[in-house]
Amino acid sequence: MDIKEVDTNFKFTSEINIDGIKFYDPLDGVVKVYGAKHDGMRYARIDMEFARSLGEGYSLLGGHTAGVRVRFITDSPFVSVSARVYSISKMEHFAFTGSAGFDVYGVEDGVDKYQGSCVTGFKKQEDDVTESVVYFETGRKERLITVNFPSYTAVSQMLIGVSGDSYVKEPTEYKYSTPVVYYGSSITQGACSSRPGITYQSIVSRMIDCDFINLGFSGGCVGQPEMVDYIAGLDMSAFVLDYDYNAPSVEHLEKTHYNVYKGVREKHPKIPIIMMTRPKFSLNEDELRRLDVVKGTYARAVAEGDLNVYIIEGRDLIRPEWAEIATVDGCHPTDAGFACMAETLGVVLKTALENIR
Repeated sequence: MDIKEVDTNFKFTSEINIDGIKFYDPLDGVVKVYGAKHDGMRYARIDMEFARSLGEGYSLLGGHTAGVRVRFITDSPFVSVSARVYSISKMEHFAFTGSAGFDVYGVEDGVDKYQGSCVTGFKKQEDDVTESVVYFETGRKERLITVNFPSYTAVSQMLIGVSGDSYVKEPTEYKYSTPVVYYGSSITQGACSSRPGITYQSIVSRMIDCDFINLGFSGGCVGQPEMVDYIAGLDMSAFVLDYDYNAPSVEHLEKTHYNVYKGVREKHPKIPIIMMTRPKFSLNEDELRRLDVVKGTYARAVAEGDLNVYIIEGRDLIRPEWAEIATVDGCHPTDAGFACMAETLGVVLKTALENIR
């Protein structure tokens, strides 16, 4: 028996049956896209030709829309999402609403509030269509809307629907409109948040009102020189370096970590660079050595006169009282883990952006 027959709260609205609905394509300009560009095939957060040159992992994950958002202003009492998606990721320990779903936030009374989620059909692995509607409990009023894209699924097409008698306007810009760039592991990509709006970057974005680009790639971020050059060529307000978990060994991390920092710093002499280690409270011997590598990069940067470099140890990213509920598998954060990470990083990032020296 299907659980949705027993408890109707598990049902998602999967079809849009609203008279007079009006659709907007983000590629037409009023609804604005952040964190990616559409390359004619998909919303991609990295140049896909370059991604393919780095290997199959990047070819797959580069098309996943981690950190991608659309934003707009409307007075509609609802927002619908109609999207064609593919490369849908299903994992035993990862909520489908996070790996393959969209979620919707709307600013009300100055607070960016979660409004609802949209998911694609769960049974198919290949090409599928999301058609969901999120109704606002407070009805019709002007809101700045953010729709977060799935962290582990590719999106080829997307339409936003509103009431036919409502307006849609371009969004107000972020306070920090030049994006923060994140480089790191599957945790950076968003595993295993229950919704894309609960990744630590999404939470930080709402905390301090900043745009961002997510360059987290599961298993793929190992400090390749080509990737460093690519990142250094991006326009950014800050850089968060977080690939400890992907480095295959302590020795590899030692050979690459300072070079990643230095490659970005040479092209961006004044931006804050924040180094993070794996978000874990209790560390084994190997992890302590990795921590020493990152601390060594930080100490070297400070000794060289860098006034805009910061370090956050993983033990400071997870509250000790929450350590036992902070991950789903000893590695990937739960929503509680992501909230802890965002709370710490958000304070450091805000301070860094306000005090560039």
